[in-house]
Amino acid sequence: MTISLGISCFYHNSAAALVEDGVLIAAAEEERFTRSKNDKRFPAAAIEFCLSAIESPSDLDVVCFYEQPSRKYLRGFGGISSRVPVEELASLKKHVKRLVGADTPLCFVPHHAAHAASAYFCSPFDHCCILVVDGVGEDTCISLFEGRSGQIRNRKEIKYPNSIGLIYSAVTEHLGFRPLLDEYKVMGLAAFGSPDKYSAESLLSPNLDGSFRCASAFVESQMSRDGDGCRFLTSVFGPQRLPEEPIQPVHADVAASLQRLTESTLLKLVRHAKSEFPGILNICLAGGVFLNCKANAYIAANAGFADVFIQPAAGDAGAAIGAAFLAQRSGDLARLDRSKTLFNPYLGPSFDSYQIPRLLAELGLDYREEPDDELVSSVSKAIADGAVVGWFQGRMEFGPRALGARSLLADPRREDMAARLNAIIKQREIFRPFAPAVLKEAALKYFDGAKLDPYMLFTADVRRGFRTQFPAITHVDGTARVQVVERQLCPKFYDLLNAFGNLTEHPILLNTSFNHSSEPIVCTPQDAIRTFVENKIDLLVLENFIVERV
Repeated sequence: MTISLGISCFYHNSAAALVEDGVLIAAAEEERFTRSKNDKRFPAAAIEFCLSAIESPSDLDVVCFYEQPSRKYLRGFGGISSRVPVEELASLKKHVKRLVGADTPLCFVPHHAAHAASAYFCSPFDHCCILVVDGVGEDTCISLFEGRSGQIRNRKEIKYPNSIGLIYSAVTEHLGFRPLLDEYKVMGLAAFGSPDKYSAESLLSPNLDGSFRCASAFVESQMSRDGDGCRFLTSVFGPQRLPEEPIQPVHADVAASLQRLTESTLLKLVRHAKSEFPGILNICLAGGVFLNCKANAYIAANAGFADVFIQPAAGDAGAAIGAAFLAQRSGDLARLDRSKTLFNPYLGPSFDSYQIPRLLAELGLDYREEPDDELVSSVSKAIADGAVVGWFQGRMEFGPRALGARSLLADPRREDMAARLNAIIKQREIFRPFAPAVLKEAALKYFDGAKLDPYMLFTADVRRGFRTQFPAITHVDGTARVQVVERQLCPKFYDLLNAFGNLTEHPILLNTSFNHSSEPIVCTPQDAIRTFVENKIDLLVLENFIVERV
């Protein structure tokens, strides 16, 4: 038996994951516990949660960190330097010793290997190729692996500074958003613009093998320390937008040009992977760039692979999973049969039902308890009547998407619902879309896409007959970021969708994360109650307990 703990931290989205005998049993991001969004500090709380899944920290065989500090050097690209300077490495060792004991070995794995392992060992494939694309890990920006029989092997790398991830982050900053945090906003904004107004293609020079080189003027501009880091981007896209300035059509055009460049670049890389491994049918994608669901859909439709798998925490938080897997004994991993098992993202804390009524009583909140069948019936009716519901069930999801465990749910048929959620409850930019959750067996009735998955990682076209029927989840370009719901992964959420379908003839709900935009997704019942009280949410459902706004 091998029990390994994987850790990612000190850059952004710190996390921890626990693997026992080749099975992932717990994982969580530090931000959910500290309530500090995108917390990059040592994940002490996430580790303590993971260790609660085993009898004692002394049972832990090894702790594995998601990169190799010895390979790091100061890079200075856009203000990004070594992820783990000497003092942070010393801090890492001190914290690990405090939490798990001095005798537990601490190992380090290459950053891109951790990404690759996080996808491969969660996928249903025994043999596949694995493409990793992120900003930069150590000195690598893009890498190609082969996964086979429980092992991964690095086949090819593209080195820093040639990074489509860093290009996307740099343009994100140029558009007035936060780099390494707000790239998803740029993706949503792109649908409102024309990709032909600007030439993002000038930021790189493609090679015949799918690789590329960042334009030297772009690299030099980004590495400058004189305050003129945006000079080259200004020459391509015009003046930088300040964060407080209103978003104009020109900004959407810049975003659209960047999105097209990203999609075409990633497709070339994936097609090259196909040519490198002509007999391999399936591919895993990993790294933060593959949280771009528009690009993922484009790849799935055009790359020529039979199937594509992306682990839902594709960014650095998910690399903690890969680190934990790489610390396992290879023989244990080779014996696993994943071919018929869906990856389960519900890896975080859950809370006993006796805790919830006691907490509600302490806070003086009126509530009622209902059995499952009555619960899904009454909640689905409330949603159909226009209520926004805070839905808190079971173990918390791992990754940036709410997947029916910590969700805000609403009726996708309502014309005003997206604007209401954006302006009043979520308090975020009006251009950002909302996603639908739909029963798997009904998904093709409403959506047309090369890949429909349970993790909300691919967009699909809303079929034309339903775009006007579901205005709250249909983006301006006619697409939606779809979550297909299967009962084996999320039974109560499945039953709620089914009940809503019986009531309205459409088993589909608007599903967005249960949080205010300035905070992480809720973790505990206390977080959920506070968010419910402070925001204009109509109904709170904590397991089988219902609280209505008075």
